[in-house]
Formats: sequence, C-alpha cells, structure tokens
Amino acid sequence: MLHQCARKIATIHHELKNIDIAKGADEAKAALIELEKRYQLALDECPINHENIDYYKEIVSKPHLFQDQYSGKFKLLTRGRYWLMYTILGKLWMAPHAVAFLVILLVVYFAIFKNSHPLESNPGTTVREQTLSPPAGPTPQ
Repeated sequence: MLHQCARKIATIHHELKNIDIAKGADEAKAALIELEKRYQLALDECPINHENIDYYKEIVSKPHLFQDQYSGKFKLLTRGRYWLMYTILGKLWMAPHAVAFLVILLVVYFAIFKNSHPLESNPGTTVREQTLSPPAGPTPQ
C-alpha cells in the first residue's frame, strides 16, 4: 500500500516538474490545480500521515522557492528552525521504540547487574572465598 502511494506521488511530482510555463500562465496554473487535487487524493489514500514534514523538507532543501519564509535579517536562523522541525518530526516515529529499548535496558541492568549474584550467600564475598575460608565459630580440638 505504501509503495503504491509513493508511486502515485512520484508520478505527480514528475508531472509537476514537467509543467511548461512557457506555453502560458493560465494553462500552467490549471495543470498545477489539477496536480494539487491528485496529490491530495494520493495523500488521503495513504495510511501514513506525513503532516507537515514534506513541506518542511522542501523549505529546508530548496530555500530559493520559499523566499517569503526567508525574508528578513534572520535567514540562517529561519532555515535552522525549519531544519530542526523537519528533523524532529522525521524522527518522532522512533520515540516509542527508543523508550521501550531504554525500559528493557534498565530492567536488565537492575535485575542482573545491580543485584547480587544468586550464588553468593554473604554479600561482598564470592563462593570461592567462602569455601576457602575457615568456618566461623569454635574449632574442634
């Protein structure tokens, strides 16, 4: 299903790149409106919601197309902000997996490595030390 959605979007993207504005602005605008409708349909059919991540990626990778977002003194700061939003949203799907990994790691650490060894009867001494040391108490004569 995702592969089919990606193919539809790739086809729309290819057609978008091939719009010839030299033929006329009205014809190009009509083609753009039609491609926007097809793009929205392709996104609606896709089970994964991309939200604004695609938009932020385009803003970061092609700032010359978004000159209104990069107006003013703080162009580098604006680009950094969009890059940060793109990076965080792009990696957000990993958050539940990372939390599960950390929980399992902590459980294993505290269950196995932090607790004393089950073969130890006296904390702080090993089984070998206990067998080599003389027994506590009076010695037989």
